[in-house]
Amino acid sequence: MGILYLPYGIFRAGIICGFIITLFSALLAYLGYTRLILWGKIYSGNYSVIGYHILGKFGKLLIDFLLTLSQMFFSSAYYVYILLSLFHLK
Repeated sequence: MGILYLPYGIFRAGIICGFIITLFSALLAYLGYTRLILWGKIYSGNYSVIGYHILGKFGKLLIDFLLTLSQMFFSSAYYVYILLSLFHLK
């Protein structure tokens, strides 16, 4: 839902505080993406390989678990979205 709740979040937090929080969130995302690209160039491979090189076997297992979990949540949310859309067609 992320971006859909942004106006409500800014409404609740206020214009200045909402802007600062959004800017901080964007900065953290940017730093994470650039760090991931940097590690991807150093250790060519997928996320599991990068996790293995950074944290060892625990990192590989953690990355695999988190990727699996995120895909399960995405597919569950998509399934509910489709079912609700079909329900409203009646």
